[in-house]
Amino acid sequence: MFGTPSGSLHITAEPLGLSEVKVLDVRTNLSAREITITVESTRKYILCRQCGEPTKTHGLGRKLRLRHLPMFGKETIIEIIPRRGRCEHCDGGSTTTEILDWYEG
Repeated sequence: MFGTPSGSLHITAEPLGLSEVKVLDVRTNLSAREITITVESTRKYILCRQCGEPTKTHGLGRKLRLRHLPMFGKETIIEIIPRRGRCEHCDGGSTTTEILDWYEG
């Protein structure tokens, strides 16, 4: 984690304690004293919530804004749009929204 010459922040997922994601964007809002970090999942598959088998990709869920511990004295928000999957093994093709280990769905 370090500042670039332009003053923007470069943050990786490791110091944040977030697994299975990559950081896409870091924005600072000085007036709101907030850092927003946009991440996306790197998980290879989404397991069905009913049978536990891998699902077929089926779009995206709604954007989540999750509060993280403060950084540099600013409120820190993690944004992620979880992927959705449709199970080809369950009757009716149940859908599942991805939930990563570091947040509750």
